[in-house]
Amino acid sequence: MTTKKKQNNLVPWSPYVEGVTQSLLVQFLHCPELCRLGYGLRLSRQGDMSPSILFGSVFHELSALVSVGAPQERYDEALLRWKRFASQEIMAEQAMQEVLMAELIIPMYFQNWTKDKKLKWIYREQNFSSSFPVPGFKHPVVLRGRWDGVFQEPGTKGRKRKTVWLHDTKTKSMIDEVRLDKTLAYDFQMLFYLEALHVQHPDWTIKGFIYDIVRRPGLRRKKTEPLQDFLERVRSDVLDRPSHYFLRYHVSVQREQVVDWRDRVLVPALRALLRWYEGFPPHPEFPDRKDFGRWEENPYHYINPDALNTRYGLHGLYDAVIYQDYSAYDVREHVHPELEEAAIL
Repeated sequence: MTTKKKQNNLVPWSPYVEGVTQSLLVQFLHCPELCRLGYGLRLSRQGDMSPSILFGSVFHELSALVSVGAPQERYDEALLRWKRFASQEIMAEQAMQEVLMAELIIPMYFQNWTKDKKLKWIYREQNFSSSFPVPGFKHPVVLRGRWDGVFQEPGTKGRKRKTVWLHDTKTKSMIDEVRLDKTLAYDFQMLFYLEALHVQHPDWTIKGFIYDIVRRPGLRRKKTEPLQDFLERVRSDVLDRPSHYFLRYHVSVQREQVVDWRDRVLVPALRALLRWYEGFPPHPEFPDRKDFGRWEENPYHYINPDALNTRYGLHGLYDAVIYQDYSAYDVREHVHPELEEAAIL
């Protein structure tokens, strides 16, 4: 079945203007068609979130508000919005449980790392836009994202070159510590962020990154257990085993490692992205942009069916890719909604 696409009168995305986030680049590497639909056409689908994604989304937004010292009313508004979202989910009770678990764990997370308050934070929840030239292309791309935090290394005040660490936080249900030990130093997102930080501050000494992991509680709620009793069990377990729930990795990364990753991974990936982007014909209404609807004319475009099966189930754009059925999708206003200021402040 083929359903007519919803009208999209927005200015099309450009890697030279709206820029490239690490998630966009990874999406393109997995499947150009998913990138075309999700970023070129800005299609999104309102539907049930998996429990782990919902927990992580709530934790990240609310903890970011705490980090930047947002007013309590802003925090309360965000929490209320998530509770309303949960109440409208098909599995509303499960969804509400995830929201309340995230709310419960946030103050314990900050209490566990209370010494962080003494750090000299240069950036907290800071959006970045770093101009990045790509060999073989006339215009530089814009690397975009949001640093959770950047702080000055203790004991280095007064040095000519500022010495800093990047800080990032992730939530996970399953944690493979052996695998993390082997792969964190080459984590795509973290090296993307380190390179963007170097582009903006080439005179800084960037030592590496602090990688916090918050474990999503794996306790199961008993069949007849009231929600508040279950949450109290979760609270007690987190207090009894803080090292199980809150992990922190200190990952030292030499500048040479980032340069090697930049030259062997980032630059080739951006070249492939730009070749694909330039393969689309000009947009009839916006001549300096591309028409993502005319994919048949792009020799670099293809579909990777394996990318439609994710660890959370079928990709949200599955129907649009396989059946060209766009009826269940909305066209979002922003290319990178997670970077909009309103998401945090």
